[in-house]
Amino acid sequence: MGDYDYPLEYNNFTDYEHQSEQGHLETSVIVNIVVQTVLKVIGLTGNITVVCVIFRHSRLRNNITNVYILQRTLTEGIEAITFPLLIMAMTRYYLYWNNKAVLMLVIFLALLRSFLSEWVLVLMTVDCYLASRPQHHSLQYRWKILKLASVVLWLAVTLLAVLRTLTLVYLPYGGDLMMLNHLAFWLFALVIPLIICWVYISFLYPPKSSRATVEGSTITTNNTNNTTSTLIGENEEGNAPLPPLPRTLILAVVTTATVLRFPTSGLEMLFNFMHNYIENVMVALHCIFEVCFAVNPFLYMWLQGDLRQVLMKSLPRRNFANILLESRS
Repeated sequence: MGDYDYPLEYNNFTDYEHQSEQGHLETSVIVNIVVQTVLKVIGLTGNITVVCVIFRHSRLRNNITNVYILQRTLTEGIEAITFPLLIMAMTRYYLYWNNKAVLMLVIFLALLRSFLSEWVLVLMTVDCYLASRPQHHSLQYRWKILKLASVVLWLAVTLLAVLRTLTLVYLPYGGDLMMLNHLAFWLFALVIPLIICWVYISFLYPPKSSRATVEGSTITTNNTNNTTSTLIGENEEGNAPLPPLPRTLILAVVTTATVLRFPTSGLEMLFNFMHNYIENVMVALHCIFEVCFAVNPFLYMWLQGDLRQVLMKSLPRRNFANILLESRS
């Protein structure tokens, strides 16, 4: 009997170590949920503000860039709204595996947001590239391109999300179709470098001319006045120069980081069982990208000239001269 005392104590020690590690994991999960909930609430507040401002003013709805911003806002709102379902999936997973309909809904909405957020950004940056070149022959067809590309995008992404949801739920892991689906999924994620290139080309490359003619109307622009420039320099006619470099650089960096949330979340799951610095790096990057997600709608409102003007008019005005006098006294 004495020969079994050591293994029994050893087993008790390992059980205690396992319980402490499990408690640490539960604490980290709770902290992660709280932090992400705060970020989602901040981002959802900004997205709701953007939607309300655009829908309340017809002049803003006639701006092509605002239409793309509205689509991105809707896709990011989908993620923020479905976040409670993801929390339930993390904490009460048995409710999902016993109900495939709810499980499919959660996966479908998550995939829909991921794909739409990326490709709406691609369309918006390509449109920025065309708008910065007034001599481009397709500039006058921007509204038609916007409508056609948006319809095709939503239909294609919905179909792709449905197919991937069905394969994730019903196909056995490791099957040929499942592996082919994973391969297609990661190949789709490889468009991230293309997105980054389009962001920096469209936002940072200066226009060829500060004077543009669109459909017979001449538009005079001014790059030095920050209050008249917009996100890509649009007005009601849909053409003007790019805004100053620092503001577009900030938008390019934050928008790129927002899109990079999608592949880093997958890499975070991939390195989840590797106890090394790579997992910590991926978690830190994902947290930074989540902060960019929360800041992004407010950045749009700050950089987009017409949105900023509408918001400034709605805020209570104060005498800044009196504020300066009060601060000096």
